[in-house]
Amino acid sequence: MANDKEKSLLKISGVSSLRFKDEGILRSAFSKNSIRYSQSFLYLLRASHGEKGNLGYKYVDSDLTAVIGYRNNNIYITPISDHSGGIVLKKLCEEIFNKLHCQIYIKKFTQENFPRLKLLRKTFSSDKSLEDDTYPESLLKLSNLFVTLEGDINPTARKFIKKVKRFEKLSIDFQIIDDLKKIPENQIKNFFMKDYDKYINYLPIIKYLYSHRKDIRYKIMVFKNKNTIEGVYITEVFSLTNMGFYCGVTAKNRPGATEWMDWYFFQKVLMEGIRTIYLGGSETKGVMEYVEKLLPYRPDYYAQTVPFENFLEEDRQEEVNHDRKNSVNFPETPDIPAVFINTKIN
Repeated sequence: MANDKEKSLLKISGVSSLRFKDEGILRSAFSKNSIRYSQSFLYLLRASHGEKGNLGYKYVDSDLTAVIGYRNNNIYITPISDHSGGIVLKKLCEEIFNKLHCQIYIKKFTQENFPRLKLLRKTFSSDKSLEDDTYPESLLKLSNLFVTLEGDINPTARKFIKKVKRFEKLSIDFQIIDDLKKIPENQIKNFFMKDYDKYINYLPIIKYLYSHRKDIRYKIMVFKNKNTIEGVYITEVFSLTNMGFYCGVTAKNRPGATEWMDWYFFQKVLMEGIRTIYLGGSETKGVMEYVEKLLPYRPDYYAQTVPFENFLEEDRQEEVNHDRKNSVNFPETPDIPAVFINTKIN
């Protein structure tokens, strides 16, 4: 049930509850020119989830398409497209702030998509409110991790190899399942319930996948040992050679188990033709350090979570006409800043 702040959110024109049937509307707003980790309905479900794992909200008008989540007294807005260059996004943030009076974060912000917004001030990466953008996105080129299609690991990934070989000595016999019809939904939910934060993060994705089992763009792999789930992997295939990685949760109950499951999964998709996996960002230093074992690359874009702040002293005259031809590009910045609108056209 929505609380008072969420009820106020729903009173804003253009905002409505997010539903699984909205996938087509949101996908139509994805860029056709490039692959981005956030351009997945699975990611949007996670980015907009509520405090108890409930579905979030969406904002749709002729200029801006975005999803919205409310949790921990914060609003998270994930813009999918904004034809105004950021003006409509800023107006939406201002209206939400005036009605809800809580901190607002813009997830997966990239300067090139919002040329009318200028970035100011540094935010420290230790801020847990930045969630999966606490550490930058990375991608995995499987030809760099593996030196053969059979799964021989690049000798440079010494730490990863060591853990995989250590686990192999235990001779654990996993049952590996890639069909959700063979696993009761409650078994998957109970596995995630061991970590409540992970449970509420992934609950919308789990519910969605069980209601859309025939969608071949989504790939699932579950590792079971003696009928107990020990690992769940969820991905989306972007193209014949590219994939997004949206869940890789393991029980971590044996040394090297996570590395071995990763090795098995990556080797399998490599043999199926996948060459690049978009891993997304990391929430903790530990996750980031683990990803570094896989010899990752940085994508050709820089996405970040930006805390939004209002600047009431700015000149708003230029907001009257936000024709895209008048937008100004600002250079990329490696910092994670606050945001305000640039209205000065040279």
